[in-house]
Amino acid sequence: MKHAQLARFARVGVVVLSLAAAAFAQDYRARLTGTVTDSSQAVVVGATVTLRNENTGIEANRPTNESGQYLFDFVEPGTYTVTVSMAGFNKFVAEKITVQVRGDVTVNATLTPGAVTETINVVEGAVALQFTTSTMELTIDRKMLTDLPIMQRNPFTLALLDPAVVNRYWDVAHRNPFYM
Repeated sequence: MKHAQLARFARVGVVVLSLAAAAFAQDYRARLTGTVTDSSQAVVVGATVTLRNENTGIEANRPTNESGQYLFDFVEPGTYTVTVSMAGFNKFVAEKITVQVRGDVTVNATLTPGAVTETINVVEGAVALQFTTSTMELTIDRKMLTDLPIMQRNPFTLALLDPAVVNRYWDVAHRNPFYM
């Protein structure tokens, strides 16, 4: 009888530990959010916001809520175009928006009154600061891999470029922090 209870307790413990590990898993996908206003800075409720992945052509649509805000969760890293349209306003288009791994990108749109056939294009709008997140992160792209010198021919030392990575070793030339 005790052996069966111990086995049941062990199974429950394994399930609890596996669920806890899954809860702490990090997702690589990003988030894109913003607020849609008109030229007088009043929020626009019910505007259609379209997010289009330039690499795959996949589109997703979201309406703005009662605060004029929209949210796209679980966005794959890549280059995107955000289009905002509403009857009685010019169409707003923001192109070449770079979404990085675990990024938190904000694209605010201002709609101006006009015919629906007119379009305002914003090309390569810079997102310098991310005020909606407290994470420190860096995405190392292909250009950085080919252009930056790599210490001891170990590409894992490029992780030290990320401001969130702390190097515990004072002499990287003699001690490799990734194999100790």
